[in-house]
Amino acid sequence: METSANPPKELYIYYLKGLLPPSFKISWKGFLGNWQEDGFSFLFFSQPAPNQIEKILTSQPRLTFIDKYHMSYKEWHGSDFEPLQIGGFLIVPPWALSDGNTEGFRDLRPVILDPGVVFGTGTHPTTAMCAAMIEKHLKKGDRFLDVGTGSGILMITAARLGAGRVCGIDRDETAVKIAAANLKLNSIQPRRFQVTTANLVDEIRETYDMIAANIFTHVILDLLAGIKRVLNPGGIFVCSGIIEKNKDQVIGALRAIGFEPVEIAAEEEWAAITSRRTA
Repeated sequence: METSANPPKELYIYYLKGLLPPSFKISWKGFLGNWQEDGFSFLFFSQPAPNQIEKILTSQPRLTFIDKYHMSYKEWHGSDFEPLQIGGFLIVPPWALSDGNTEGFRDLRPVILDPGVVFGTGTHPTTAMCAAMIEKHLKKGDRFLDVGTGSGILMITAARLGAGRVCGIDRDETAVKIAAANLKLNSIQPRRFQVTTANLVDEIRETYDMIAANIFTHVILDLLAGIKRVLNPGGIFVCSGIIEKNKDQVIGALRAIGFEPVEIAAEEEWAAITSRRTA
């Protein structure tokens, strides 16, 4: 999969019904990633790939071609992806660095973010709330874990704040590759980070001082027992992706396992909760 500081100018997207098996690896030139959701696959290329798609369909007869799309990379992310301040950070797409669009933000910590072909730009309220809470509660040297890391923005935030080691997990292999590329874009040394493909924290054996999970409410509720296992006593858990009307349900579940909320934030219809493991 291609990842670099210079994102592709054009995207060629192939929409298929069905999922590619994990054993099927794509290494063709121009391949950017495969987003799979609800039984459908979206294959992204930086150049037309009709022959490659035909080979996939021939070798995987359970897949069905539905449609194809062609658009610019900037069209995919929208024209509003411009430098954005989140707390003490400036989120910057790599193409903005050469445009001179960062003047006036020199006092902020830069986070260079190429969200790739499927992941957000960090502008969602839940991301902003999580980043602000990490900035407030992370201590230098902390071991940090991001569950459902996506583009890696929260890992980069933690690293910029002085976390000793930052780790991320995501069930999607494309997310893992994009997050790793973004960490390198931000000059985070490989010895300081690890990004792996995994389902929640099932396979995590290390423990952490701070864990973040910006995912859906029902996933957070399913995750809590595992979070307690891998979060050090006194450690901090930051969670969001929570619809505000569900926040009391999450708070109750946190207290039931010995986590005490220390900060609650809300923006638009979303909520974020910071809690400390007290038992």
